[in-house]
Amino acid sequence: MKVFVIAATMLACGCSSDPSDLVIRFSTDLNVPTEADEIKLTAKYATVTDRFADVSWSIDPADANAIDLPGRVRLIPNSGGVDHTIEIELRALLRGSPVLDQQASLTMPSGGALLLEIALGANCKQKSCPSGRTCVNGECSAIARSHGALPAWNESNAGELQTFQLP
Repeated sequence: MKVFVIAATMLACGCSSDPSDLVIRFSTDLNVPTEADEIKLTAKYATVTDRFADVSWSIDPADANAIDLPGRVRLIPNSGGVDHTIEIELRALLRGSPVLDQQASLTMPSGGALLLEIALGANCKQKSCPSGRTCVNGECSAIARSHGALPAWNESNAGELQTFQLP
């Protein structure tokens, strides 16, 4: 069994000595590979359009490079004066076309790592939500999430992470 671990450094340099990390654990209950064969993550600062992480992974078991779900990604934001409101979009794709997505937006606290769980549920496949809302467990929920409601990340609740720097 291949274990998927990745850490994405959203922005290089200027990092504080007390970083804020966000570990995203993601999964789907869509039928793989007939309903979804790829997961794509986009994360960016709300006020800085040219600084973002954009990564995708195959989840098709026929692909030798496919990851196992749940997947985990660790976002390590830069603290160099940038607004720490992070906007996240996770999408399930089938042959490159979006099947469903979930969005989240939250302000990063200073210090420590938090765990955000995103499940791309089949019960959201035909759901359309109004602006500012996203489908979570078949219901339209606010995109904005409170970091105070998220648990702290530790290896027992999200798995071990390795470092991968995005350009």
